[in-house]
Amino acid sequence: MTLEPDKQLGMTIEEEYTATHSKSQGLYRRAKEVIPSGLVHDVRHMIPFPVYMDRGAGSKVWDVDGNEYIDYHPGHGTYILGYRNPAIVEAIKKQLDKGIEFGSCNELEIRAAELVVEMIPCAEQVRFIGSGAEANMLAIRIARAYTGKDKVIKFRGHWHGAFDGAGFAAVSAPFDVPYSAGTSKEAFKDVLLANHNSSEDVRRFAERGDVACVIMEPTGAHHGMMPNRLGFIEEVRQITKEMGIVLIWDEVMTNFKLAAGGAQEVTGVIPDLVTLGKSLGCGMVVAAVAGRKQIMQQLAFTGDKRHDRYQRVRSQGTHSGTPIALAATVAGLEILKSGEVQARMNRLTGVLRKGLNEQIKKHNVRGCAYGDYSIVRIFLNHNCPYLGKCDVEHCSNPDLEMLDAGMEASLRSKVILALLLNGINCGLGLVELFVSGAITEQDIKKTVEAFDRSLARLKAEKVL
Repeated sequence: MTLEPDKQLGMTIEEEYTATHSKSQGLYRRAKEVIPSGLVHDVRHMIPFPVYMDRGAGSKVWDVDGNEYIDYHPGHGTYILGYRNPAIVEAIKKQLDKGIEFGSCNELEIRAAELVVEMIPCAEQVRFIGSGAEANMLAIRIARAYTGKDKVIKFRGHWHGAFDGAGFAAVSAPFDVPYSAGTSKEAFKDVLLANHNSSEDVRRFAERGDVACVIMEPTGAHHGMMPNRLGFIEEVRQITKEMGIVLIWDEVMTNFKLAAGGAQEVTGVIPDLVTLGKSLGCGMVVAAVAGRKQIMQQLAFTGDKRHDRYQRVRSQGTHSGTPIALAATVAGLEILKSGEVQARMNRLTGVLRKGLNEQIKKHNVRGCAYGDYSIVRIFLNHNCPYLGKCDVEHCSNPDLEMLDAGMEASLRSKVILALLLNGINCGLGLVELFVSGAITEQDIKKTVEAFDRSLARLKAEKVL
């Protein structure tokens, strides 16, 4: 992948990337003619052009130019067991021979729901849906129907999908404006915006008496970019119980990654509803809302025509819980339910974070690698005043906007390019690593060595 040292002489990181990714560059030129900016997902935007992947196996991916990478962003974190896991592939092939979608009920719906109920503490009933954003939309609708109230408490920096009702105070500052043009201002009139880690805001809003639900990421803003302070989720749970407010946990990014039972298992705090996605399908497109039966029954037909027309929550979607996706879900959850895979992932991630931070210290670079469980975030050369005052594995920065702006786009792009040139794919947009169940001890060792070389190259080019 990386050119021989004598061929690198005089080349910048960007020039070497261009020289070794000519087919990706050609595809990007084609894409821009027929796709806005040549992208089907905003986070794939990268200077000078994105890498185009061709195939994956286990913990590795190969791009169209034949370059090999250890992949820490497998399917945006969906491939929790890595690419082409034998059990997942066999389940998909078996279902493919039967049919992809029938537009009718199938037995896989039942088995997949039984596994979710077995694994997730709050889950008594389950409804499958197409995507994580759809699951959050449905969960809010269920909560409103159950309580007869309209207001939703949302936290700054917590990401719940690209729909209008959650499309502000999301992933980038300023947090009090829509994150996208074209977003309806009317969609925000029922959203009460709380500061992250502020249970005081939750109580103040709850006392209005018109709040249907609180929706939050239980691991912190944007799946842990800004972690929770100690006691925060317990306080929110207590307030919502006292006030009769539905507590929704968005675990679309983190479900099954932390443990078999997700954040509920590791924290012991149990919400009323939880939304699941990404890892749920082990690479296939499926999501779900799960929770207490009494609340989930808002989706149920009663036979009372007036109730079913005016009081029942409707949920439809052609690709909600397709057999092909649920075949992968069942096969994956049968593996994940013991928790052994997650325990190994979490252990290896701890080794990885330690190794990355040792390299940052070795190269005397201002930055850190932090996170929890199997997710790692890398911030370099930013001006966080708390750097050096924390344990380097867990961020203690209380300023969400500062952390969000920590690595400016140009630096972030160069870091990603340097890692790609050294055989590491951490995704585009954020320097973020998801450790999958396919990652090995040798992969971790190679990753730390690659990071060492990347930092040396970035310093030589005076990027850092």
